[in-house]
Amino acid sequence: MDERSYGLLNLFSQAAQKYNIPQMMKMKYNVKDRGSQPGEYNMCYKKNMTHLACTVGPDWVCFWWKSANIDNYESCVQRITDLGQQKPINDQVAWFGNLNSPLNDVPEYYTRPRLHTIALANPTLLHVQHVPPQNDKIDERVPNYMTLHDMVRQYKYLLDIGGNGYSGRLKFLLFSRRPVFIVDREYIEYFHNLLVPFIHYIPVREDLSDLVDKIHWANAHQQKCQEIAEAAYVFATTHLVKDKFLERIRDVYNNLATKATF
Repeated sequence: MDERSYGLLNLFSQAAQKYNIPQMMKMKYNVKDRGSQPGEYNMCYKKNMTHLACTVGPDWVCFWWKSANIDNYESCVQRITDLGQQKPINDQVAWFGNLNSPLNDVPEYYTRPRLHTIALANPTLLHVQHVPPQNDKIDERVPNYMTLHDMVRQYKYLLDIGGNGYSGRLKFLLFSRRPVFIVDREYIEYFHNLLVPFIHYIPVREDLSDLVDKIHWANAHQQKCQEIAEAAYVFATTHLVKDKFLERIRDVYNNLATKATF
């Protein structure tokens, strides 16, 4: 069984036991990066297809992310939380990831490489590293590898950008007590629209055209940035925890069950 199905089915099992709904294990699910399949449990949806939002729940990453060297969601966010309380080593915005993962039918096919170009032109502001997977896995054997918690420990600001679809790492970054720059994207998770720009995060246009300006704004508004980071942390500890994940899975199951899809 692939890691995505394994992670989702473990979450389904926990929700089924908590709410005493064994039929939940028969729920059809979609583990693709772009979700948006009617009649199935999805991990994300295209943001203009709001009618599908009710079918979207926590992804497999909320259990584990083995291919990114994360064995347990809760342990990882706890370490991120702990390290986020330390003073960062560098004052830059950081993003480490696979620049080449998106296919050419999403904006990130162009904007991930553009992010690297912007970083090269602004080395005092941004540190962007290409981290190529090996055998579909990203871990310490990969060039430029850095764990999420080490990124939190080292950098003052963090950035999240979409991939081939949605971005599974955003949940982790919101625990960091670091200001997070979120690049607008086409595919979003179920909680995304609860995040408020300049309250929970610093927004960046999808084409990155305002990224450098937003970094200068952040450097000029340190108190506001700290408030944003703390609000994001409160959001994460309120919404992105196990009990809330299981509750959302139950709600998606009920939404699908009313349509007699399984």
